[in-house]
Amino acid sequence: MGRFFRDKSVPHILKLDVEGAEVAVLEGAAAFLKEGRISDLLVCTYHKKGDPERLSAKLECFNYTIAFSQGYMLFLTEGYQAQPPYDFRKGLLHATYKL
Repeated sequence: MGRFFRDKSVPHILKLDVEGAEVAVLEGAAAFLKEGRISDLLVCTYHKKGDPERLSAKLECFNYTIAFSQGYMLFLTEGYQAQPPYDFRKGLLHATYKL
């Protein structure tokens, strides 16, 4: 991510829905996140089991306050028959840099 922004301004808001690669994107943006150059993030958290915990812990280490969207998602792909126990997941994380 650092190379991409070498000759560009860094965005203040980042929205991530990268099909399960959210942790990797945050790791690539670590320098910007540590500095608080990105003030707000909206991050999808339903792609992988455990992502809500992993993503919130990573962002809290970078001095962000975390809030999740209300409710849960049951993510179904085409042809998938839902069977108990159902895997409900948090859908969206909002992170705000603590000044």
